[in-house]
Amino acid sequence: TAGGEDMDGWTYNYTAIRQCYLVKENIDLVKDMSASDKAVIKAEMQALVAYRYEQMFIMYGGVPLLDKSLEPTDNLNIPRAPLQEVLDSISSWCDQSAAVLPSTWPATWTGRMTKSAALAVKAKALVYAARPLFNSATPYLPLGGNNNLICFGAVNANRWDSAALACDAVITEAQTNGETHIINTGNPLADYGTATSTPANPEVILAFKAEGSYASSMATFYNPHNWQ
Repeated sequence: TAGGEDMDGWTYNYTAIRQCYLVKENIDLVKDMSASDKAVIKAEMQALVAYRYEQMFIMYGGVPLLDKSLEPTDNLNIPRAPLQEVLDSISSWCDQSAAVLPSTWPATWTGRMTKSAALAVKAKALVYAARPLFNSATPYLPLGGNNNLICFGAVNANRWDSAALACDAVITEAQTNGETHIINTGNPLADYGTATSTPANPEVILAFKAEGSYASSMATFYNPHNWQ
């Protein structure tokens, strides 16, 4: 299908990335919007681009990197970028967005990117980067001169430290806004069920409602329970 599953990581990502860049590049043309509101929208779009790349990073490793919408006159033969370059781009984009995005939105704007959501995108990428699958001296399959597309080329234990610090930053920011927290009623099994199955529960950092022809649904992302 055109959209594909969220974790499929490929079918719709570059379409969505282009849409985000088009908004970011053209929002300044809006005449009745403040500069601060425009800055927030640009940060939202960049964070959404980072989210798409984080998903592709997990599934494919190094993929073609775009920092703008492409024109017909641009060279469209863009090679896959090395694993480290993709990770660095995701981290940089998330840091830039987190510096601008608000911690919370009014209920009418539920689903818009927040500071903690941007930090969560970065943290998730760093967690996956620390795994032996990527964090290894040898790739899981030989690609010759392209090994750096799926392998960092060396084991670096510090990647786990970076991931832990990033996760801690997410937790600190999410708890600071007063609306997000780990559910702990003293019944771990019930809490797990609530955290993974109840829409927009207190452990969900980013949630949005989507209506389709088949049904209305609630999609939730970046639930700590789902990282286990």
